[in-house]
Amino acid sequence: MTLGEDDKIPADVMEAASAWYLRFEEDEAQDAEGHDRLKAELDAWLAAAEAHRRAWELAQRAWSLAGDVPAWAEAGHTPTTAEGREETEPQPPLKTPLAARQSAELQIPAAWMRRAATLKLALPAAAAVLLLFLLAPTFSLWMRSDFQTGTAEIRSLSLDDGSRIVMGAESAVAEDLSGGRREVALLQGEAWFEVAHDDPRPFIVTADDMTITVTGTAFDVAMTDRTLAIALARGSVEVERPGNTPLKKTLEPGQRLAIDRKDGAVLITNIDPALMGGWRSGRLIVHGAPLSDVVDAVDRYYPGTITLVGWSVADRRMTGVFDLENPQKALRSLVSLYGVSVRKLTPWNTIVSAE
Repeated sequence: MTLGEDDKIPADVMEAASAWYLRFEEDEAQDAEGHDRLKAELDAWLAAAEAHRRAWELAQRAWSLAGDVPAWAEAGHTPTTAEGREETEPQPPLKTPLAARQSAELQIPAAWMRRAATLKLALPAAAAVLLLFLLAPTFSLWMRSDFQTGTAEIRSLSLDDGSRIVMGAESAVAEDLSGGRREVALLQGEAWFEVAHDDPRPFIVTADDMTITVTGTAFDVAMTDRTLAIALARGSVEVERPGNTPLKKTLEPGQRLAIDRKDGAVLITNIDPALMGGWRSGRLIVHGAPLSDVVDAVDRYYPGTITLVGWSVADRRMTGVFDLENPQKALRSLVSLYGVSVRKLTPWNTIVSAE
């Protein structure tokens, strides 16, 4: 996969692409003239922006995966490009993850992928597409990535260049090792990288707008709604981030750099390299992390949802070790150590808030 092809499709555009399918489903009873008019409206929407066309292609691939290609698409309706030319290239095939193996530490199935597949098979066509409409951002992430993990799943990947990636729970990555490149995008979650040394071909990792360049090293990269962070265990990495307050920093082993995604603030701390990436063995080790990041990390191992309520409590700084193999125990630790309130509303939903 070439990185960046579909990375910038807005969620509302993906939802609009899915909504077009629903319009055609409702249009089944119309006459041929009305059907043609609706097709013309779709063509106009596709021609309005390149992102519309890419979103439509992703939606079509999702329907194909579900075995639910609409009759009008099977009949040969071909969308046009933004320039009005007919798009005759075949749709690219769905990606099948290669060189992937489950980690021996936590052999748990990719829950959210299987759940989505089960729902798609169990629901009628219109309901299945409504599900696609509601979960468009998730489908967009799925289609953009080469490898994904589900709740409480840890996955180990061996790349063709000899490098190794360990993916944390509910994470997604895309790779591009073509044409002499060594590029990996962390699209969601967390990953540990052990990069094979290759001076002529630096290994590049992107996460949001942060770029990490290395030749051979071991480091951890994590993304939450609040923070972008990289922790270097050995070797050397150069971290760059553009914007109003551009950042360019070379890290040394034992350093962790965290960027606040809201205000751009940068915090560099020293950490024992032996403690980095503790989540690979079921331990979340944090040093002065905001509660929002801790809850976000625990939530990826929790069979349900954890909702954090209150901005004041979200900013509380935490240091400690939390058991990811027992998310309930990790939440109880938050109560005893930091005095927050944890309430289980249903078997699948827990609220964390200030006392």
